[in-house]
Amino acid sequence: MQTSQNLWFKNKKFGWGWTPSNAKGWAVLAVYLIVILAYPLASKSMPFEFSIGNYLAITGVATLILVGFCFMKGEKPSWHWGN
Repeated sequence: MQTSQNLWFKNKKFGWGWTPSNAKGWAVLAVYLIVILAYPLASKSMPFEFSIGNYLAITGVATLILVGFCFMKGEKPSWHWGN
């Protein structure tokens, strides 16, 4: 069991899911955003064309990796309705 100081992601106050709780969690989220934004931005300046299929594949894999990090380094997910 991880202590609250070792958790990268904590449960959201309302609903189901996580939010970053320290710098490592924010770094993982920042890398995720860079990955899903890099392909469309790079395709404008590179010799290859944008492909929605490639973009969906990249986004899907990146999302699975992010959710995996949340499960491994975060609290057990559950529904929350405030305090």
